[in-house]
Amino acid sequence: MTQPSPTATTIPTIQGNLGQILGYLSQNLKNFPRRVPGRLVIDGRELRYVDLHSFYWQALQIFHSRLYDIRTTETAPLIVDCGAHIGLASLYFASRFPQATIHAFEADPAIAEVMAANLLAQGIMQVTPYAKAVWTHGDGITFADTHDDSGHVVSGGPAEGKRVESIRLRDFLAGLGRPVDLLKLDIEGAEFAVADDCDGALGGVRRIIAEVHCMDHADGTLASFVSVLERNGFRTVMHDLHLADWLGTDNPPPFTALPTHQYIITVFAWR
Repeated sequence: MTQPSPTATTIPTIQGNLGQILGYLSQNLKNFPRRVPGRLVIDGRELRYVDLHSFYWQALQIFHSRLYDIRTTETAPLIVDCGAHIGLASLYFASRFPQATIHAFEADPAIAEVMAANLLAQGIMQVTPYAKAVWTHGDGITFADTHDDSGHVVSGGPAEGKRVESIRLRDFLAGLGRPVDLLKLDIEGAEFAVADDCDGALGGVRRIIAEVHCMDHADGTLASFVSVLERNGFRTVMHDLHLADWLGTDNPPPFTALPTHQYIITVFAWR
């Protein structure tokens, strides 16, 4: 698969099927700049991205490793995708369950616009996109825009980020009027506050897949997050641990096997 070479400010369109594109990127990703938007043409359909590196690692998890797949007899599940980014998980859910109803939330308005464009270009009509942060209230929050897939809620004012719309997940779940077959959470550290706020209100959720960000900017611990799920009747299993060594640290743990105390782990929860 021959593709043109990237520059520091532009990336030419990469074309092919998904397997070809991922194979090409596995060998060439290091040559592409970070946080430069561009587009792919996958099986003749356009898919936009904001950061090619984020696309690659998400696509590997979602489409190759099938991290978000579930076993269910439900042909038309209700799925809530929190932290949808450019829409890859929602695209996977829609292809896996063509009759599903999917609600997809992305906090960054610019990335939410890309998500909506991707859903339209792929002909996906069963996903409702929202340019809103999933949070503990609907009054808006300050969001650190990182131009990749690591943007996150911050506690400070405008100097630390930009103001974006928010939605209280607890209220949204209560208003759906039917059980949620899958709640996917990938909200870059906001999962701790959101889980605490949803404590006692998760009875209508059957399954949860959460990427838990145990990092310095996150206001919670893995133990506290899992405790909320267990109090609400879920069994849990942890999988897919990634040490966040790209962040660096001045105070590593006292174990040579651990370059950092910061990590990301996926928590699977079900009834």
